[in-house]
Amino acid sequence: AEVRHVDPSHFTTSKQADYQAHDADAYKRHESAPRQAAKSPRRVGAEHFTTSKQQDYQAYTEEEYASHLHKSPARENVSPRRVGAEHFTTSKQQDYVAHDVSEVAARPQAKPAEVRHVDPSHFTTSKQADYQAHDADAYKRHESAPRQAAKSPRRVGAEHFTTSKQQDYQAYTEEEYASHLHKSPARENVSPRRVGAEHFTTSKQQDYVAHDVSEVAARPQAKPAEVRHVD
Repeated sequence: AEVRHVDPSHFTTSKQADYQAHDADAYKRHESAPRQAAKSPRRVGAEHFTTSKQQDYQAYTEEEYASHLHKSPARENVSPRRVGAEHFTTSKQQDYVAHDVSEVAARPQAKPAEVRHVDPSHFTTSKQADYQAHDADAYKRHESAPRQAAKSPRRVGAEHFTTSKQQDYQAYTEEEYASHLHKSPARENVSPRRVGAEHFTTSKQQDYVAHDVSEVAARPQAKPAEVRHVD
């Protein structure tokens, strides 16, 4: 890989008329312009925070601000706020009927956890008719049946891999298979493929105009980086 040098036309756009290049004098004037001193934070007055709907936001007077200062009690002197049941009502209160709590129900005594044993009816379903239980004899027959030996891999013939569209896939003959064996060259003998520029053309080639790189543009000298202050 190498650095590719391109001329300024490489960076043009179909809307180039909207982007006028600065001339060399403009760049020089910018570089020679005196640097402005670092600016301090910008101080703005209250009018900076006004809005087109300012009449909706009336400012407090100095007396009102002063009357609100230090009104909050110390945190250690604040007790929990007690509210009545009406605090939790809503405009749709009729949709929420209160529970009768006049008689407090005794909380049942907690029992130590234990394994719960249930009968088979615990595992039934509303579709139980679809699941017929095996009788005891069926279970016994299954337990007494001889165990089958471990099975070897299943061997299937070529017809196992046929499809309903088999006519679209014609099998190669033995001669065709043999002629394709060992045709690939050894990896170590494969060299990179060299292709010409026409390898990268496209059916829309007229939309891509080649850049003129016959003359290599000199790369501008890099300048040391500096902090740029803008207003």
